[in-house]
Amino acid sequence: MTRGFGYVFKKLATRAIWLYFWTILLTLLFTNWGNLMPYGSVKTGLWELRPDNWPSFFIKTLTFQYSYGWADILPYYTVFLVFAPFYLWILSRGGVLFLLLINFGIWILRGGNIYSSIQSLYFLGVTLGYYQIEIGAYWARWSKQAQDRIKNWTYAGFAVTLVLSIVSVFFFDQLAAFWGWNEWFVAKNRVLNWYFDKQTVGLGRMILAPFWLLTGIFLVDRWKKEIEEMFGWILFTFGKNSLEAYIVHAIVIFPIPYLVNYFGLTGWWWNTVVTVGAIVGIYVLTILTVKLKKYLLEIK
Repeated sequence: MTRGFGYVFKKLATRAIWLYFWTILLTLLFTNWGNLMPYGSVKTGLWELRPDNWPSFFIKTLTFQYSYGWADILPYYTVFLVFAPFYLWILSRGGVLFLLLINFGIWILRGGNIYSSIQSLYFLGVTLGYYQIEIGAYWARWSKQAQDRIKNWTYAGFAVTLVLSIVSVFFFDQLAAFWGWNEWFVAKNRVLNWYFDKQTVGLGRMILAPFWLLTGIFLVDRWKKEIEEMFGWILFTFGKNSLEAYIVHAIVIFPIPYLVNYFGLTGWWWNTVVTVGAIVGIYVLTILTVKLKKYLLEIK
């Protein structure tokens, strides 16, 4: 905000326009691409194109009532970017508590609305980013013993929830079936579906978020130098060119489910090969896309 609200508004508005453009373009691309492949072989939610439903398809696409492909987070980010300048302006006026209460209220009343759910994470990130320097300075004033104590409790919380997550996903169902815990099986699935739903950001996810987020921050801060030396070449490329990398990743991984099933690529070995191949492909194509973009801008 040091350059003024006008600069921030223009920057975010331009970004929102670009995201809107790419959201529409990618939905058109993936929908047509998906219709050329066996139905359901790539991703669910595909609009089956027919001569009589093209107008409805375009209208729903342009108004974000329909999106398809692996860039489906873009519609949400586009809408959030429209509100972001005003959110930042209120933050600059000291309205952080007011905004957090609004975000929490929207999340409480979210129901099944994904926009109302995800906004809680997006604008919480905006708030933390805005106060990053102040948060860092406040943390630095704590004693080394207090910092270590907080880190240890955070690591412990992360470890416990990680183990519980692994057990609930990979082992609980087998144990319930073996011991005949039918009621426990039903109760467990009901709890997970309600409290840990990804689309609506359930209460369980909100509770786990601090442990997992802080664990990531602490570990990255601890091993920052080593991470930069080993993976900086790819992480900085993706980070500095996030939109290009995200678009490329959506295109690269779109046909993978179909190809994996078509060629019968099963097992951990093929899983590793496909994953590494996809990452390398995304990296190379991102670099080429950035170079092409730079070349076109120089011509212009």
